[in-house]
Amino acid sequence: MKMSQEGAEIARLASKIYNAFSGIEYPGDDEIAPADGLEEKEVADALRSKDWRELDSKFLNNYCIASITFLHFRAYRFFLPAFLLATVKDYGKVPEIVQDTVFSLLDPVSYQKLYYPELYKEKEAVDWYTFLCRMKPLTYHQVDAIVGVLEFLRNYHTEDFPHKEPQVALEGYWLERLKLERGEEEQES
Repeated sequence: MKMSQEGAEIARLASKIYNAFSGIEYPGDDEIAPADGLEEKEVADALRSKDWRELDSKFLNNYCIASITFLHFRAYRFFLPAFLLATVKDYGKVPEIVQDTVFSLLDPVSYQKLYYPELYKEKEAVDWYTFLCRMKPLTYHQVDAIVGVLEFLRNYHTEDFPHKEPQVALEGYWLERLKLERGEEEQES
């Protein structure tokens, strides 16, 4: 029963991701990743002129491990749906892609609490700027798709996340953001 429910949820989420991100514009060949280092250049070269809809989990796993963190703001939003699709459709085949995608969705305070608690205790500054530049332009439907992916991970794969990262991401930013977006969506209607 779990597998059929999970399969139905995967199909529903894939459709939701495609619909939510279908109109997002390609950022341009020079706006994919900084040219600071070899890894960033390799990521930019791998993703140059690609549409997120043509990137499957095998491609991401071969060319884009840890790359989501290198992407410029617009490129992050453009390629995020490919990472979200790989996360739900091929969960067991691309653990690094799943992990990096979830890490990128953690708000910076939650990330610091989980992985650098000594810095959190010392009240070291966190990088809200990068996080908000990536996330602020997302639409209600895009935020809803992200929440769906995080809920899917929490509901079906929570044992794979020792710090309950999907739930932490939901509580730390995404559920409140969805609530705010829903309110704006209703006001516009």
